[in-house]
Amino acid sequence: LSESFRGHQIAFLGDSTLYHLNRWIHTLLLATDSSTLSNLSSMDLSAANTILRPVEENLDFHITKTIISADGTFIRFTGIVGVGGLCNFGTHWRRIRMYPPKVLVANFGLHWLHFTGQGWNAEVCDVMRWIKYEEWLEETLRAAEKVGAETLLFKTTNLICAEKYDGEYAQGNKLYMARDKDTLDSCFNDVRGSIPAEVEDDRIWSYCYNGTFNEIGAAHLNQRLVEFVMARRNTTKLKVGIFNDHDIESCSYTGELDGRHYHALNLVRIRLLGNVLKCFL
Repeated sequence: LSESFRGHQIAFLGDSTLYHLNRWIHTLLLATDSSTLSNLSSMDLSAANTILRPVEENLDFHITKTIISADGTFIRFTGIVGVGGLCNFGTHWRRIRMYPPKVLVANFGLHWLHFTGQGWNAEVCDVMRWIKYEEWLEETLRAAEKVGAETLLFKTTNLICAEKYDGEYAQGNKLYMARDKDTLDSCFNDVRGSIPAEVEDDRIWSYCYNGTFNEIGAAHLNQRLVEFVMARRNTTKLKVGIFNDHDIESCSYTGELDGRHYHALNLVRIRLLGNVLKCFL
């Protein structure tokens, strides 16, 4: 923990999947005594969570909570938590410039997925963010360069366990997984009528088929992310990589009616992030 995070300047830009990870890092670095920290490595995951979760829940926190300590440690989150999308990142780039990081960890994905007509109708800007996902990745890379970051890690979109859904989401998942013609036609017509005319029809069909709020949608974005990083990692002075916590997530660790957050695995995710950072720093 100390080797990976102490003395480093790290900014998290993302949704709730990075927000909660950031909270747990703060808990470990600020609100946990040294004797407890030293004992964590000998505990199983359940025992460690039992000790740390009450501390995390009672920690005074707000959306852009920042660690700044005398040893040079700086850790900050900016982004969006809860329902809704994000179209303009200007505010978040300004927040990041206030405390320029050496490491930027970035992720958006869940908010740009959909069950159009079946309980999750994305805003127009979210549809466009999905369609132009690579442009957001490029925007993030260029912003990291401008603030003087040395390392950029893109976090994967979380595993989505649709079997945890109920109600409209469960029905939406069933119809989209079955490639129900009426559902897909309705999706296309709804999206075609709301986004700019210059967007090609095949990109809208791809959104309706591959942008769904289930594992098809998550896997599709993650594949596009891999392709982008492979294409750009040797064309910039930044060290560019992927923080792939998707592949250590399991449906047994997410709750009913959720299916996309893995609070019980936060310690495992932090260890993975620490190991990835040690490879880059």
